[in-house]
Amino acid sequence: MTNIAKKIETVREQIAALESQLADPAHVHMSRAELRDVLVSQIDEWHDRATARIADDLAALAAGDFANLLVTPTEDRGYEEDVRAFMTFAIGKDAMLNRFEPLLADMPEGIDAARRAQHLAGIKAELVKLELREDELLREADAQGIAWLPRPGQRAEPAVLIGYGK
Repeated sequence: MTNIAKKIETVREQIAALESQLADPAHVHMSRAELRDVLVSQIDEWHDRATARIADDLAALAAGDFANLLVTPTEDRGYEEDVRAFMTFAIGKDAMLNRFEPLLADMPEGIDAARRAQHLAGIKAELVKLELREDELLREADAQGIAWLPRPGQRAEPAVLIGYGK
């Protein structure tokens, strides 16, 4: 293996290691506190949606119209959405959150948004540097007459499709 080939392989290994870090849950999962905040927001949304629907149904009943309480037509929303919303309305937001608490406690602890963003930005910046270095090495190899296959998973070069869509 030539010196340039060794350099290309080394850079590609470093790129693969960084790409692996980007996919690692330890680097991308939010903290439990953030996850809890997202869940509270979701539960609030479910409760608000059910409350609005039930208020509309009660207004229809008060006007003497028929209202099928706690039932939403299927064309309006999916069944599973209504179950979550109406269940939250029925048992209350705090009770719904309490049902999720043991699951939250079992989740792996991630990192807070600011640290996660900073960490991922650092990985991505290093990845860009390595990809530029790889490109430089491939051009150097090409100039020496050494042909290389693209790195697995590498984006293909842009292509012009003539007559596409006619």
